[in-house]
Amino acid sequence: MSFSYEFSTTKDGTGVLKLQGFLDESADLPEISEFPSGDKIIFDFGGVDLINSSGIKKWVRFVDEIDDRVKSEISFHNCHRILVDQINLIEGFLPQNSKVESVFVPLYCEECESEFEVLQRVEKIDEDIDRLADKVTESNCGNFPQCRKKFDLDFVPERFFRFAKK
Repeated sequence: MSFSYEFSTTKDGTGVLKLQGFLDESADLPEISEFPSGDKIIFDFGGVDLINSSGIKKWVRFVDEIDDRVKSEISFHNCHRILVDQINLIEGFLPQNSKVESVFVPLYCEECESEFEVLQRVEKIDEDIDRLADKVTESNCGNFPQCRKKFDLDFVPERFFRFAKK
């Protein structure tokens, strides 16, 4: 799958950069001159399916440009585990003026041996971590709701949410 992006603007003037596909050596990231000129920019990573080492290098160079030329407040939304892992591991993966707003939290069901992701706002994770199973729906689990009480976190919270402590 190839990589693509799309810019849009919300009613309040927030720029949204929606990213999709594989962030790899062939990914063409947007030019900084294409960025909307508002106070806020949202990076929506919900459609990013893969990121490899070449994509990480491209991304870090892109972030360097952002830090030099973009003065807007930047937030990251809909970050899957593949992205959260990179945020936690790679210094400079996030722009300096950015914040991770929402992530897909990995869960595991012992009953049907399935892995799921549930979208969660980062600011509420401390109070909501014990209630993540309540967000699982039929689209996640073929045995829902029979196996509802058997969901486990498929990560170590202190490691997965390390970025939130920085």
